[in-house]
Amino acid sequence: GHKENVYTLRHVPVPGAAPPVQIPAVAELSHTGFVIGRCGADLELTSGYVSRKHAQLQRTSTGWRVLDTSTNGLCVNGFKVRSQQLVDGDILSFEVPQTVGFGQKVQPVWDDKSHFRFRFC
Repeated sequence: GHKENVYTLRHVPVPGAAPPVQIPAVAELSHTGFVIGRCGADLELTSGYVSRKHAQLQRTSTGWRVLDTSTNGLCVNGFKVRSQQLVDGDILSFEVPQTVGFGQKVQPVWDDKSHFRFRFC
């Protein structure tokens, strides 16, 4: 259960690696229009791959939706998305996606080295 429907983004550390100090362990989704990006964003990520306003989380009648507002892309559970309703446990990734396409079918390729992964919960 969630305390008063408060959702968070929790950093998913890379196994065996120290995370960059700039990444907060937990970010509370305190308002609709929550921005993930570089300096000045609600959740700040320092990387050349992260856009100034990389993604936005919007409150909906059924929960939260993430919108890709970047040039480099956004992955949810390994798949590149432009807009997606989030469910508890989804993993958001904010680096150059390692997704490989096979014809029309796209397969996710997990990038365990990405320091910019967060679990929505």
